[in-house]
Amino acid sequence: MERRQLLRGQRRLALVVVTGTLVIAMIGFVGSYDAVMRLAQRNGFGWFAYVLPVGIDVGITVFLALDLLLTWMRIPLALLRQLAWLLTAATVVFNAASAWPNPLATSMHAVVPLLFVAAIEAARHMVGRMAQIEANQFMEGTRLGRWFFAPVATFRLWRRRQLWELRNYQDALEMERRRLVFRARLRSRYGLFWRQKAPVDQILLLKLANLGERLPEFELEIARIEPEPAPAPPVRPALPPAPTEPEQGVTEPVEEQQEAVPVTVPSTPTVFGAGTPIEQYQHGFDEYTRQHGAHPNAEQLSAWLFEQHDIKGRTGEPLRVGYLLRLLPSFQARWTAAQQAAPHVPADAETEPVADPVPAGVSGASDVSADASGPSLPQG
Repeated sequence: MERRQLLRGQRRLALVVVTGTLVIAMIGFVGSYDAVMRLAQRNGFGWFAYVLPVGIDVGITVFLALDLLLTWMRIPLALLRQLAWLLTAATVVFNAASAWPNPLATSMHAVVPLLFVAAIEAARHMVGRMAQIEANQFMEGTRLGRWFFAPVATFRLWRRRQLWELRNYQDALEMERRRLVFRARLRSRYGLFWRQKAPVDQILLLKLANLGERLPEFELEIARIEPEPAPAPPVRPALPPAPTEPEQGVTEPVEEQQEAVPVTVPSTPTVFGAGTPIEQYQHGFDEYTRQHGAHPNAEQLSAWLFEQHDIKGRTGEPLRVGYLLRLLPSFQARWTAAQQAAPHVPADAETEPVADPVPAGVSGASDVSADASGPSLPQG
């Protein structure tokens, strides 16, 4: 993940925060040094009373800085933070005891150390959160309103996120929505006992969703009323030609009439790029079936759409096999329905016209016979 760059206004605000924290620290150290030193002198510490406040304040600074550094390096140590809190609490108690029994002065001595600790805790929170985001280890929290309105479902979602490291809250919600939609579709299609009646592949997809696997995105297919195909025109058998008397010595062979064979009218070629994605997948399924003579499986259909028509998924790769596997039954049903509803025409519906037989005694025939016999000679 790329490092987040601060804007100009954010840099100025960060500079103000750092400067203010340093000022609070200096004021707190000066006030704490004077109060703790006087308290130590009253309790007989002697010369050690001059270095005791310095040791406590430097210890707080070192432990807090080391905790920030380790948190930034993503190797935090909780003991350092706890020691810094303990030294801060000791400083507050020592400052308050120096003004005892005046309650107002006691509370005034405790304010500045608490301000310094609050600023350091805010800085530690920022550094730790940035380190988690850069390492892609940040786990987003679940909304409080969801816990209130749907506690059981939210607990299941939270448990699934914790088990399978689903860090993004919106992605986890989308996966849960797809899982519930897929489950509702199975129940509506296969009834109350859908777990026993549904195909194994679809049950496997649902189980993978429970393990954190993303299901394909579902698109509700709106039922459209398709026009019924026009009835095929009635097939009229061709009438045999009228019997004619054959010429003398000539016998014409009579061809036997063949029965009409129904032929399926091929559908018009599909133009890819038009229609919804589901319709384009259906067109690719039909095209593969026409060319190969068999229905493709999910892998073959994905490769066919990718290689022949450059249809890809969101990542630029071929469509997922699990997504196409859910659509194959509807594709096969539509193919079968289209084949059953396609009109049929006879194979010999368009035949060449047969020339009418020439009856005997027509002038054309006499001319041919005259030409064959040659010119006539004059009678002597």
